[in-house]
Amino acid sequence: MQFLNTITAISFAFVLAACGGKGVDQPLQTGQGSEPYNASLAKAAKDMTAANTQDFNWAVSDLTINMIDSRYPNGTPRKIIRGEAALIREGAPKLIAELEASKPKFDALLADIARMKVDDAELVMERDFHGLQPTVHATVANGSRLPVSQLQWRASLFLDGATTPVATAMLTDLYNNDFQGGGILGGQAKIEAGGLPAGAAAKRSFRIGFVTGDANWTTLEIQNAKVRKVVLEVVPASVKDYGGRFYLEGAPYASLEQAKTALAKAQALSTY
Repeated sequence: MQFLNTITAISFAFVLAACGGKGVDQPLQTGQGSEPYNASLAKAAKDMTAANTQDFNWAVSDLTINMIDSRYPNGTPRKIIRGEAALIREGAPKLIAELEASKPKFDALLADIARMKVDDAELVMERDFHGLQPTVHATVANGSRLPVSQLQWRASLFLDGATTPVATAMLTDLYNNDFQGGGILGGQAKIEAGGLPAGAAAKRSFRIGFVTGDANWTTLEIQNAKVRKVVLEVVPASVKDYGGRFYLEGAPYASLEQAKTALAKAQALSTY
């Protein structure tokens, strides 16, 4: 009888091991807090491939332990991966369609913002108590249909015909109530208040580096260059209207790319 009991115990233990599985098929302790969960995950991870680990991390990247327990109580990594991939395959196409539908509006805004130009940027280096002060003088031309209260320019400095910049900086261009603009392009009207209206131009000066100046813009190489060319490019996401709102607030581009990437990943895991 004792022999039979021993056989039965061994068989029962074998069944438990078979049911429990290892690695990606090992149940996780999801309902007892972080320590048991992390311990069970660490045990499972010992027998998981690098691909298994990557897929699991992807599946739980936006889930808390409580969320995992609610959706997959004591579930295995495989079950969690399958479940999250299925949810994305179900929901992502609708989200992608909605985001695609909103694109034309923002595509038009981007095209309009691209008409904000600077063609005559010049770098000057004036010396004061703190040393050389790199300053960019430029005429900003708002060729768009959008009134602007604030924007940023990405400044790049090229020397002697080179195609790689030796220095870069982000320049904030603020048109507050103290700003007096230079007039509508062509000199037909005068800007009486703050803001940069559609079609207006304004002379601007941007000191790079605040009080002490940015040393990256005053190196000996830059000081001795025969030709210093400054290129200013508008940063589309930085452009604000007169109410201080970003024109591209709610733009779908990043979310759309993320949704498409997630769907492709979920489709690749459909036979996990």
